[in-house]
Amino acid sequence: MSNDLLQKLMAAQTDEERSWIVTENLLESLPEDEANALLAVAIPHWFDAEILAALCPELADRAEKIYQNLQNLSCVEAFPDRGHNVHELTRNQLLDRLWKDNPERFRELSGRASAYFAQDDKPENQIEWIYHLVIADSDIGISEFQSLAQRWDSTFHITELSSLIINLKQQFSTNKLVIDINFIKAIINFWEGRINFIFNRIQDALDNYEKAEQFFYKTIVSLEYQLQSIKQEISNYKQIISKITGINIGKSKIYSLSLIILIIKFAIIWRHLCGYVKAQKISVWLLLQLILFIISKFLIFTDNIYILGVRSSILESRVISATLYTANSLKALGDISKHLEKNAKALKRYESAITLYRKIDNQLGEANTLKAIGDVLQFCKQIKKALKKYEIALAIYREIGDFIGEANTLKAIGDVLQSLDLRTEALERYEVALAIYREIGDRLGEANTLQTIALLEEDPVIGLASSQSALNMYIEIGDKYSQARNLSYFTSKIQLKLGQKAEAISALTLASKLAQEVNYQPMVDYVNQKIAEINSDSQGITGWFYWIKSKFWKE
Repeated sequence: MSNDLLQKLMAAQTDEERSWIVTENLLESLPEDEANALLAVAIPHWFDAEILAALCPELADRAEKIYQNLQNLSCVEAFPDRGHNVHELTRNQLLDRLWKDNPERFRELSGRASAYFAQDDKPENQIEWIYHLVIADSDIGISEFQSLAQRWDSTFHITELSSLIINLKQQFSTNKLVIDINFIKAIINFWEGRINFIFNRIQDALDNYEKAEQFFYKTIVSLEYQLQSIKQEISNYKQIISKITGINIGKSKIYSLSLIILIIKFAIIWRHLCGYVKAQKISVWLLLQLILFIISKFLIFTDNIYILGVRSSILESRVISATLYTANSLKALGDISKHLEKNAKALKRYESAITLYRKIDNQLGEANTLKAIGDVLQFCKQIKKALKKYEIALAIYREIGDFIGEANTLKAIGDVLQSLDLRTEALERYEVALAIYREIGDRLGEANTLQTIALLEEDPVIGLASSQSALNMYIEIGDKYSQARNLSYFTSKIQLKLGQKAEAISALTLASKLAQEVNYQPMVDYVNQKIAEINSDSQGITGWFYWIKSKFWKE
């Protein structure tokens, strides 16, 4: 160790300073290409020669050799199945220093990393793509994050969704994202709420969604203030142009028309002034410069109006996005209230959500919430009101061509009709819903409808086969909650009807195990009670048999 390095280490005040001195000394000891490469490969969580070449195109012809040399460094370690990575402590130091010294280079490398990882559909690469994209271009990155989160949520990629959120939180904590802080907090809380709700962490989900609603509201207030300021600027520019040209510039006016009018006016003025200029010996060149100056100012005004118009459109789009998420948060809060059987609160939140959905003309959100209201009303035995909400939702789904929503609502209407003992009418709705689910390939919807039809089958043997088919679909999908629900309320019920008590107890025992795995205690309690009832009935029958035997049976 050189005296200079030793002196620096002794002068350092913190462990972080000493650690950076060592890392900096390492960088200075490396050849320039390898030092630049080490800084670049600190950007992704892992790297190989191909990734190095993508990050540093200027090193592409010798990327393999540099990659081999980097593996010999003490701060580089193997990353299972993906290559290597820079040790976490060193990586954080390199990233902090690169951001501090050259943030543009940091964003450039992040952009290259996002472009590389975007090429592969593997979940780990998609997560890494978003991780870098939110730094390279925060607006696009957050937009892509939302699209990917929605896709994974709808396809039950919950583990991947959790990792995606964790990575976004990591980037948010670095303060490198160029986007409204309240919006990011809102997005993170919204999706964390979704994860917590899926895993039945109800209180955590409730906290997340309430925070999300608050942060989205703050975002909307901020965006609308900015939007109002921009619209006022546009109005001011239009007033100036109107005074010059003598015409009102409406939203649909073409500004080139105003320019033509302005030029015509100047041509007329020029014609009258020529004689005056000649008589008074005023410089024609000076007058021409004055006119050109006015025209240039006019063009600047129109350019500013165009630029402000673009900014206004972007802000309006963000307001709509934030409003949509606020409505989604309110609906999610309604769902939680419904889950907790706080029906009055659920209905209130649903109505608030519908107001926002209608404000931004989001018919899908409106229909989804109307169906949710119908579900609450059905639970509260307000059957006529429930049917009315379902019918309105169904009409909207059909209008916008949402087949999943249509099928879900038809099934819900079937459930209502079944509760009214209108078996034939209920089966008609179920059969239509089942056909739609199969046509669009919705296995979960198909399974839900199959198990419901199973209870209506006159022949319990056929009903059991239908319920078990649904169970097999849940297993294929990996939906443990639905498996537990099927075994608790459908399969075991039909088995008891067939006198298969041992099989029913086995089904209920498995249901209890699955319900515990998804942390749903109400179902565990129900199953244990049901098993106790079956055992009690069995013991009662056995006791009655032995009493008869003792009284009448002679050895």
